[in-house]
Amino acid sequence: MPGSQTPTATADTRHLTIMPDTTEPNRILAVNLNYLGDALFTTPALSALRMRFPGARMDVLAGERAAAMLADDPAISRLLLRPPHRGMERATALRRTLSSGDYDTVVLFQSTLSNALLTFTQGVARRIGFAQDGCGPFLTHPVKEREVGEHIVDAYLRLAEALTGPEIAANAAVEGLRITVSDSDAAFAHDFLRTARTGDGPIVGLVIGATRPQKRWSEEYFARLADLLHFRLGASVLLLGGPDEDKSAARIGEMCRAPLHSAIGKTTEKQLAAISARLSAIVSGDSGPLHIATAVRTPVVALFGSTDPADTGPWQPALGRMVPATTLYDRLGCAPCRKNPTCGGTYDCLWTIAPDRVFDAVCHLVGAEPKPLRRVPLPVLGSPPPPDSGGGRVGEIGALLAPTVAVSAPSPPESGGGGLPGRRHAHSRIPRSVLVITKHHFMGDAIVTIPLLRATRQVFGDKTRISVLTGAAAATVLEGCPYTDQIVAYNPKVERGYLRQMRFLREVEETAPEMCLVVDRSFRSAVLAATTRASIRSGFAVEYRSPLLTHPVPYKMDRREIECCLDILRAVVPDAPGPYRYDPTPELWISTAERERAKEILSAAGADGFETLIGIQPGATFAVKQWDTDRFAAVADALATEKHTAIVLIGGKNELEAGKRMRDLVSSHTPIFDLTGQTNLRETMGVLAHMSLFISNDTGVAHIAAGLHTPIVTLFGATIAHKWGNYGPYNAVIRADKSDLSLLPAEQVTLAATRILRKVACEADTA
Repeated sequence: MPGSQTPTATADTRHLTIMPDTTEPNRILAVNLNYLGDALFTTPALSALRMRFPGARMDVLAGERAAAMLADDPAISRLLLRPPHRGMERATALRRTLSSGDYDTVVLFQSTLSNALLTFTQGVARRIGFAQDGCGPFLTHPVKEREVGEHIVDAYLRLAEALTGPEIAANAAVEGLRITVSDSDAAFAHDFLRTARTGDGPIVGLVIGATRPQKRWSEEYFARLADLLHFRLGASVLLLGGPDEDKSAARIGEMCRAPLHSAIGKTTEKQLAAISARLSAIVSGDSGPLHIATAVRTPVVALFGSTDPADTGPWQPALGRMVPATTLYDRLGCAPCRKNPTCGGTYDCLWTIAPDRVFDAVCHLVGAEPKPLRRVPLPVLGSPPPPDSGGGRVGEIGALLAPTVAVSAPSPPESGGGGLPGRRHAHSRIPRSVLVITKHHFMGDAIVTIPLLRATRQVFGDKTRISVLTGAAAATVLEGCPYTDQIVAYNPKVERGYLRQMRFLREVEETAPEMCLVVDRSFRSAVLAATTRASIRSGFAVEYRSPLLTHPVPYKMDRREIECCLDILRAVVPDAPGPYRYDPTPELWISTAERERAKEILSAAGADGFETLIGIQPGATFAVKQWDTDRFAAVADALATEKHTAIVLIGGKNELEAGKRMRDLVSSHTPIFDLTGQTNLRETMGVLAHMSLFISNDTGVAHIAAGLHTPIVTLFGATIAHKWGNYGPYNAVIRADKSDLSLLPAEQVTLAATRILRKVACEADTA
């Protein structure tokens, strides 16, 4: 066949010598892809081909959505549609196109073996594509496949460069991505946005959807971001997306207080591009609208988790005008998982990107300073509003906070008979005393209430006395907490019976609380709160407790436990943008003396000569939470192959057997030091503060490590990773398939740990 080459199975396609063409391409077919972003990624390469061959006919075969983006592109002669389904229908469409078009050149942006084989059997003279998946022998111009970290746009330009040469390809790249918008689409956008602007501030678009769930930021986060943008930046907020996102848009609208405008399902692809071009900034995950915004030169904040922005992030040409863009990507240990998430649907990689980070990025891109907020007293308890407030909030907070749940007027104590103690009169604008009742059985349950303690202090200030009723172990962990005035260790095994518990509260509280925040979900804790006679008692509406609470709060199993705790305060004082936003970050405190004591412990064990110490806790309170010790040992052996790296075993006295088994299983070449059962709780905290990384099951010690900001890898089986996991840029939360830890391979944990260690080392070198 003219121009064809016989494929050789043994050919190394990366080093094939291609004979120079003796004729210029006249009829070019570009086989494009199917999605919006994929099509836009090819536009610089199409421009390069048009620059090099201005008189050639260049047709593009693409899926329907891709074709919608490429319509009216000046580089394209004709757009040809192919079926949306994979397999024989697409292959048949390509074969018919090749047969009817008499093409002398085919550029395979979609370089699949079937496409390469079809172009070869049809006798196309020039066949350009990536030498991947067995395509190379069937191509006249095999191009080295895309490398790790190479943007897809740059890879497509290399395809064009095989015909145009590097200079023309570089000149075409200067234009960036391209969309052609008609005058009618521009007029539509102008009219649409006239009704979407609510003031003189910027208009920010939020793209709330994506093709895969692991690319979608949470609806709750979008709602919080919308409030920040509107109340602190004075921005108009416009929701963007297709008709499939209408229910998601409705849920976001229910969760936020800011007025929202929506273009969901109301635009074509080109109308969306025209609207995007007129916005001040756009926030989006890895989706087609993100790349539309880049193409129309609108500043973007890109949210990445399961995919790598090096591959598909906002593309910037090496030369030419840059598009203002900020990419937020924490690259957890499991990322990028792409189409194969390992988190069981929790999508932890996007939960680490908090709304305040996105808000700060938007402010930077639009060059605006958020409105400062003054601290003013919050009318929480029963006093009437001042005359000038119109019955609402006071001052600036009045404009920012949503109305709180109404608080019943205080009533005098009930006399005689049974029933609950009456509510005491409250005359102060803020409570003089707040009691927080945490869970007392496990450390982790109490540690997740720390953001609630911080938010309570943040809202009410230093004049409010904050006391915490918690378990003995949690009380030890909470030592040094700057947000509390009193920590009371409560032992339910000793303080038995309701009358004893009531006396216990009276003895430990110097001043009876005016507000109780009841984190513990037991019926007993609600009774304890009721006996304090507090005017406000906010807690979870479980176990028939609602009649005992003034502010019963729904408890949601699908919501992070830290956020559930904060919901108890939100029921009384909703959080607001700026200083009044409740921060979910955990924290703990150790003294300089405790750090030095930990150094002495590590030195006595022989671990002081190593640069990298990796803590491992192979044990757990319950067997269902415990990963196989032999796999922990395999991870330890793999990580200890790095120079100057040692393993430190951590755990309580009830985990001595797990520590011994771990020592027996590791390689004789692995430096390992066993501190299991040898340190008290505060000493364990000091040791954790010296670890470069901590790996454990879902335990209280893992929550301690998170509070100390030690990088962690936490393994989840039967417990809910999304609810109890500690997310962050240096943390990996790994959920076993089918919630069964026996199915979790050691290699997955090793990979997550290695990535975190490398990230920490890289940033340390940079600093």
